[in-house]
Amino acid sequence: MSRRAGVRGDLEKIAVARGVSAGDEWVTVPAERIREALEAARGEGYDFFSFITCVDHLARDDGRPPFTGPQGEGPPPRFEVVYELRDMVKVRLIRIRAFLGAENPTIASAHDLFGPANWDEREVWDLFRIRFEGARRDHGPARARRTGQRADPHHQLRAPPPLDPRGAAADRRPRR
Repeated sequence: MSRRAGVRGDLEKIAVARGVSAGDEWVTVPAERIREALEAARGEGYDFFSFITCVDHLARDDGRPPFTGPQGEGPPPRFEVVYELRDMVKVRLIRIRAFLGAENPTIASAHDLFGPANWDEREVWDLFRIRFEGARRDHGPARARRTGQRADPHHQLRAPPPLDPRGAAADRRPRR
């Protein structure tokens, strides 16, 4: 049996592009069909969720984005959302990618298909502001983080403010 059995079935019907990069198989699906594609991949044995990430295709010097997805009408999409799933029985993986435009980037949530996806969706929201419809938590800017968001100028992923000589956090708020 070949290690790379290839994409087949419903996922093959949904895919608009496919290929192999660095030995790993990938498919591109329309963003509005991402849930259908993830369900089809799960049905084909890809039942282990590895991660979700996002690629921001920023403009090059000539003003065009370095876009590698399917060519269509209008400007190329700015964001590429990538899902990696693994089949632990046949020892294979697949990356399912979908492209989103710069205006109001939204894609369906996968948290109910793969529970750990909620954490990665939160990270993609925090870093790229991609909204996941149907997510367990509202990823919108109006909702305060449930993990203790502070009203300070420091990004939550950066080091905490320095300590003062007594060992307490230095207060960086302006005095009134």
